[in-house]
This record gives sequence, structure tokens and C-alpha cells, in this order.
Amino acid sequence: MNIKKNKSDMFENNLKIFIIILWKGGYPHEILSFLLSKAFQESTDSSIKWPPKRIVEQASNALFIELCDAIENDCNFLKQSKNFVGSFNFEDTVAVCFNILRCKLGKKLSSIIKQKDYKTQKRLKDILELPIGLTCFNHYYSQNPENNIADWTYNVKKNITNVIIEERWLERPYNELLNEVVKSLL
Repeated sequence: MNIKKNKSDMFENNLKIFIIILWKGGYPHEILSFLLSKAFQESTDSSIKWPPKRIVEQASNALFIELCDAIENDCNFLKQSKNFVGSFNFEDTVAVCFNILRCKLGKKLSSIIKQKDYKTQKRLKDILELPIGLTCFNHYYSQNPENNIADWTYNVKKNITNVIIEERWLERPYNELLNEVVKSLL
């Protein structure tokens, strides 16, 4: 079997998982906490991660649109596979992926909170009409911010695992996934 083909398939599956994270991972603050803790590295040294404590200390007041920009510009987790992109244009692919998240960040917070989630609506009443991209983690924390980050990261992992297993996206063609994403964003 061709090693280059296997690595290309692996890249495509990783890309599908990344798209699913951005598309179906959960609320934007959960997705951003997941990306910071699991993917954002600042360097090619894979030992450098953002644990909950670091996110709370260094990213709590950063606007979500700024965090999105920083993670997109870093993209080491995708760049490491750049040689195996095959038919994908790397820069365009990254931009498409992050546009999924940017669409969510452009919405008002009130538009994504479940209508019957009165507790959350009450807690976030001061920012409900803001675009999500202009909010920050500090707006969403409850009593223990580090636990919030850990919980949000877990929620994304649980959400994407369910989508991958139930909807079998890793077995389906990449273009089919992109078409579904685009339809959902329109």
C-alpha cells in the first residue's frame, strides 16, 4: 500500500474531524477552549499546550474573534500535515474551516442560546445582544473558571464523538461534508 496515500487519507480524516469540531462541537466558547487546549501550540514543540489554568490566566479577556485569528494564524496542528494535503489547497482549506467558526462568532449570543434555557439567558443577560466574537471567556465563567474550561473541552469531545459515530462522517466523502456545512451556514 502506498504510504503517501495513507498519510493523505489520514490528513483528510483529521481535516474532517477539525471541520466537525468547528461545525458541531458546541457553543463557540466551548469550541475555542477546546482548540486552545488541544490544538493551539505556538510552536512545533508538541509538549506546549494550553491547560485550563493557562487559558484562564492568559486568554480570559481576549475577544473571541482575536482568539480565532490567533489560532488560525498558528495552525501548527494542520501545518504538520501540509505535505500530505494532496488535492487540497492548504491556505484555502484552513480559511474555509475557520469561516465555519467566524459565522458563529458573527451571530448575536441571543440567537444561539436555546429558547428554554432561561438560566443561561438570565446569567448572560448583559451580553445577549452582542456578537459572540466580541465576547470573551470571562463573560461565560461561573464559580470555577478552570473547571468551566475543562467541562467545555469535554463537551466538545463528547459532541464530536457522537457526530462522528452516529453520522459516520469519517466514512463519507470530504466534499459531502463540506456541502452539508455550507448548507447549514446559509
